[in-house]
Amino acid sequence: MRRCWRGLAGLIPVLSAIQHRSEEPQRALVRLKVREVRVNQINTLRFVLKSLGSFIQRSIEATAFTRKVRTLLSAADVALVAELLEAIDQLNAKLEQLDLELEPPGTDRYPATQHSRQVAGVGPLLLCADDRIA
Repeated sequence: MRRCWRGLAGLIPVLSAIQHRSEEPQRALVRLKVREVRVNQINTLRFVLKSLGSFIQRSIEATAFTRKVRTLLSAADVALVAELLEAIDQLNAKLEQLDLELEPPGTDRYPATQHSRQVAGVGPLLLCADDRIA
């Protein structure tokens, strides 16, 4: 029993040194989680379609995914997965709105992000969620 208490007592200095993110980067991380939901739904749709014999390329961009899937599939297959396609469309619209809300803080409050934004695929969301900038 004493070993357990000694072990826990040894963690106290480690735990007290933890620094939490401020509110804004934490909110940016929540937006990243919403993106993960979209990725999971897209992968679910890919698996369902694969079981039906349709293979969807992985190189399709998430924002164009539903539009391209609708053109690649037969009408019967589109009707079968219509609800999932609609859910992905709704997430795309919501994420677009969230990105517009995030854009000004990412550029105005953090001038250091301008250099990083020149890299393809690095947007305001990733930069605001980065601990070093926040």
